[in-house]
Amino acid sequence: MLLSSRYFKHPSRTKNNYWQQAQNNYQQSLDLFIQIDRQELVVKFINKQAEVLKKLKA
Repeated sequence: MLLSSRYFKHPSRTKNNYWQQAQNNYQQSLDLFIQIDRQELVVKFINKQAEVLKKLKA
């Protein structure tokens, strides 16, 4: 499906999409780090995920 350029130019939609994609990526990464027992990586990235969640709630 092709979306019009107007869809991507809408500031709040684009901004929210970026933050949502970042949240998804952080969550997938954290899930993997937990699965492979890399707690140092969980610690390193969990605060970044919290920052993204704050942006999504704003």
